[in-house]
Amino acid sequence: MKYKELTQLIEDNIKTRVYADRLPTLRALSAEFEVSSRTMHRALRSLSTRGLIVPDSTRGYMVNRGENIRPKTGIAGIFCNIEEVDLKTDLLLKRLKEIILADGFTPFFSNVPDARQFSDINFWKSFWVDGCIFAYSTFDRQLASGLKLAGIPFLAANRVPDEYGANWVDFDAFGAIHNVVTWLYNHGYRRIALDNPIHLPTYGEYIRGEWTNLLEKYGIFRPEYLKLTCYDVFNKRRDVIAAHGAALAALPEPPEAVICWHGNPELVRNALLPKQPDVQIFAYKTEYETQQDGITYLPMSYERLAREVWKTFKETIAPTAGETIQHLVKLDMSELKELENKQLVEV
Repeated sequence: MKYKELTQLIEDNIKTRVYADRLPTLRALSAEFEVSSRTMHRALRSLSTRGLIVPDSTRGYMVNRGENIRPKTGIAGIFCNIEEVDLKTDLLLKRLKEIILADGFTPFFSNVPDARQFSDINFWKSFWVDGCIFAYSTFDRQLASGLKLAGIPFLAANRVPDEYGANWVDFDAFGAIHNVVTWLYNHGYRRIALDNPIHLPTYGEYIRGEWTNLLEKYGIFRPEYLKLTCYDVFNKRRDVIAAHGAALAALPEPPEAVICWHGNPELVRNALLPKQPDVQIFAYKTEYETQQDGITYLPMSYERLAREVWKTFKETIAPTAGETIQHLVKLDMSELKELENKQLVEV
């Protein structure tokens, strides 16, 4: 039996209340449908991604019927559990506030740095809001499950693992990285590095897998060219980037090109220039960063992200809200075309 067929059968059993509040165990379901636990796990993951079932660490999978209706308040809760983020001056949050107010809603901003409080579902039930937006979120699967079962609409303003079944909006970072690698490969570059200090470990796992698969497709993957150190607080990120640059420069064969997925590409460029004078450096540029010579930038607009976050949030709190929404905001790749034109002129 194919997993899609299996998924539909389980969904039918949920709708007809053969499975009322929770599903049988993975082993019991596998025996019932005479499939391997691997196939069953794939089917359950599909249902979880769509939000029809919710993984529970102690009781297997719970059925999410969306029967908890919250009264409308016109208040949107915007939460962050990173102390270094200033809710008043952060560019994404500042623009989000303006958009929410202009749309006739009231934004409620709060830092929740206490990990125990952040994971306590009763804490979230106490908020008189229509739903929650988690900016730069590090919420885990257990909290995502609790929010869904409690009927609290929520949206992450960053990518989270599919198995969380969470609504999220984020920049299409790897889509842009994929385009840059393809451009470099087509122009003869083979020693390509990615410098991407990360705050979310789960996002790092995603990037590692995508990067490895992409470069292996071209036959040029080298693990020493992938730098994904996880940092705890924002003000330590420069130190991580500087260490990455030094490590790349110390290699017997330094990279010919580096994709710096952070706001300080000059630290990597300056470390590599003595060893690799012609190194190509690519980086994103938001409204925060100042453009510098010798670096190709890919514009990444927090203005656009804020609009997409609010638009998606309104979809999640709508009475007709259905399946999980996972939306990637494309980056402007015009700089690659300009670099292409520049090289043609030089030739």
